[in-house]
Amino acid sequence: MPQTDQEKHRALCDDLIEAFKYGTPKEIIGKLKKLEYLDGDAFDTVVRLICRDKKLRPLFQYRLEIVRWSAGKPKNLASTPPGEGFIIGVMQHAKRLGKPMKGVVADLMKELNVSRSVIMRAWSKRRK
Repeated sequence: MPQTDQEKHRALCDDLIEAFKYGTPKEIIGKLKKLEYLDGDAFDTVVRLICRDKKLRPLFQYRLEIVRWSAGKPKNLASTPPGEGFIIGVMQHAKRLGKPMKGVVADLMKELNVSRSVIMRAWSKRRK
């Protein structure tokens, strides 16, 4: 016997609540994406999870949190083209002056706060 749209929606809402209780964050997101709208007990439960209702804490392993978007991980400036150009320029100048490369690499590592591999990756991109 085919289900009505309302019955299907009710089942999806029940699945969402079960996912909040026993599922993983990935499963919860999947259930939320399947819902066209949120109402009734499921809506009330989601709102209470966002508001950190202490009564729900023993029942649900996850809570929802509204947070501001972040800009993401800050980029390592030494890995950008201008940063790589700076590294290459410093190392070429030191090479012309006959300075030991190990010391120059160590100074750059300390000054730019990067690993040796970042310095060497930039150095390998120079024109020979």
